[in-house]
Amino acid sequence: MEVVREALTALRSAYDELAASGIDTLTCEELLATADDLEILDRQLPTQRHRILTQLHAQATPHYHRPEELHPPPSDAWMPPREADDPATNTDNTTHQSRDPGPPDGKAA
Repeated sequence: MEVVREALTALRSAYDELAASGIDTLTCEELLATADDLEILDRQLPTQRHRILTQLHAQATPHYHRPEELHPPPSDAWMPPREADDPATNTDNTTHQSRDPGPPDGKAA
């Protein structure tokens, strides 16, 4: 925990120092380089927030809610057949008839 707190304190101090810096003396080239560096940092910071939130979620979620503890849902084999799929109740057997795919070359006879 101490390393994390020290790093965040250093980050805040660096931000305060940057905010207090005068940028009006920077050249166009220096401003562009600074803006690029700030853009990189801006894109990297959300990953740290995400790491913290992910860890918080893992610690706050009860053990029985974790996916590896859940039982898989029953497969279709466990389900009773639908009436339309049951040969005993389906008198015309349309769901069980095979369809003629036609000639193998795809040309009509």
